[in-house]
Amino acid sequence: MTVRLWLAMWLLCCAGLFAANTPVVRPPAVAGMWYSGSAGDLKIQVESMLNQAARKITPQPGLPPVALIVPHAGYAYSGDTAAAGFAYLKGGAWTRVILMGPAHRGWFKGASITPVDAYRTPLGTVPLDKLTCKALAKHKSKIFVEAPDAHAVEHDLECQLPFLQVVLPKASIVPILIGDMSGPDFDTLAGALVPLMDDKTLLVVSTDFTHYGPSFGFTPFKEDVPGNLKQWMQESGEAITSLDFERFRSHLLETRDTVCGRNPIGVAIKVLQQLSLKKKIEGTVVASAMSGTITGDWKNSVSYMTILFRDPPADPPKATASPEGAGDFKLTEAEHGTLLRIARKTLDKYLADGSMPAIGPPEYDLTANLRAECGAFVTLTKSGNLRGCIGYVIAVKSLYQAVSEMAVNAAVHDPRFRPVTAPELKDIRIEISVLSPLAACPDYRKVQVGKHGLLIRQGGHSGLLLPQVPVEWGWNRDEFLRQVCHKAGLPPEAYMVADAELFTFTAEVFHEGK
Repeated sequence: MTVRLWLAMWLLCCAGLFAANTPVVRPPAVAGMWYSGSAGDLKIQVESMLNQAARKITPQPGLPPVALIVPHAGYAYSGDTAAAGFAYLKGGAWTRVILMGPAHRGWFKGASITPVDAYRTPLGTVPLDKLTCKALAKHKSKIFVEAPDAHAVEHDLECQLPFLQVVLPKASIVPILIGDMSGPDFDTLAGALVPLMDDKTLLVVSTDFTHYGPSFGFTPFKEDVPGNLKQWMQESGEAITSLDFERFRSHLLETRDTVCGRNPIGVAIKVLQQLSLKKKIEGTVVASAMSGTITGDWKNSVSYMTILFRDPPADPPKATASPEGAGDFKLTEAEHGTLLRIARKTLDKYLADGSMPAIGPPEYDLTANLRAECGAFVTLTKSGNLRGCIGYVIAVKSLYQAVSEMAVNAAVHDPRFRPVTAPELKDIRIEISVLSPLAACPDYRKVQVGKHGLLIRQGGHSGLLLPQVPVEWGWNRDEFLRQVCHKAGLPPEAYMVADAELFTFTAEVFHEGK
């Protein structure tokens, strides 16, 4: 069947000209070419690659995957690299996969979802999450457009489906092709996808990396081709795993690197940046390869990389031996000012357009102290009344990143308050508390009001109060202990129960207006 005839038949199907009650199914376009066209052979092919990859994985049940970036070349070239990521998903509980890839075979601006009910591969059909797809298509931003020609013979989403059918057989998909994107489009599309990213939803991005050689019209270097290609993969990988959108875009602009999925990757970074406001996101390159290594021909070569993003637990680490919780960490007045300016600029930009500002030199002097990982809370007050307070209890981010992210969380994600609005910002005062490491406190009588903050944990409950809280409310030590129990949803005297864990910490506190 010619491509033209195949496309005509598919478009007739999408137009609903077949039986009214028959589901509209997008047929496979590259089965038998990019992967096996036989159901039996394909299942063996995919399971073999997954089993081989699984043997190299150390099980880590406490690190649930959130997103995956995988290649989409023929399985003979990139199948093993892709399997190294999909192997982490086997047996998972995800019921929905947002699948994004670049549009290779049609130009349009924005994003597009093909109007079908399911995709078919030799392993069967994969249903779309129709409610989600319809909601996105009608999104108020108008970022989604109709582009049926681009979907008809596109391979990059299709190549991921056999892997998903094996590792997540009950999951539905939201298949999104990404076209041309301007600066604001990345934030707009990410903003439409972030609300969908619950614990049952996985984000998968389909992309290859550098396409090198005369076949691709791209020969930026002639010497040490393998070494240069590996270096470019490393640069891209470091930018992506650190969720540094500007660094990734700068690499593309400076090198003209031919990463076909640059736009889906950019959207994914923006989505994960937003998720990192609520949870810790860790990115890791789990596999990479180059077709030149496979073929032995470096005249033309395509680079492949699989990147896994996970959400590790943020439980407090083992506490220090000292019950004082004091450390040698001390910020200068200039560093206080830098952090307060970062928090203020972050709020100004986020409440204006929903995006996070770029933070770095020359605007900010990011000293070693500010780049060090450290726990921090941001407190917002209005006319002396609390308006929001959220933070990292332990060090999971560099201090300047923690302050930027917690400023947003305090403003819009503190469940005790309605979100702060942009017109309110002029009346909001920002206070920052930089926390010392937690220290076990087996003797509650050593708690010092005005010096210590408290964290209590018992039976799945936990609560925290900053050192300045008892001072502001005029509490003595006993009342302070009772109040931190109340904060955790525990009985007032829970701090004296044997299985309760009590921790102290100190905080360096500073605010605007000093």
